[in-house]
Amino acid sequence: MVTIEFEFPVKRDAYKFRNELNNFFSGSFFEKENQIILSSIKKTNDKKRDVWSFKLIFCKDKDDVNIDEKYIKISGGTLDLMNGARQVWAFS
Repeated sequence: MVTIEFEFPVKRDAYKFRNELNNFFSGSFFEKENQIILSSIKKTNDKKRDVWSFKLIFCKDKDDVNIDEKYIKISGGTLDLMNGARQVWAFS
């Protein structure tokens, strides 16, 4: 199982990126084979600031729960830059 946790300092960015990921994987092989989980957004407090995060989990099948988990956390958000008509995302 591979878990990628995305965290954002701006609530709106967390919801917007989660929706984009949901649209990207909608109808894909991963969704049809129950190999992808997109968790709900949760709010936490990180060093005196609010952080909104959610997890994108790729698994072998629906029974692959916390077996040999690989985990990464990515922080991101939108920038005040535009690429054509699209806003630019930045991650670290």
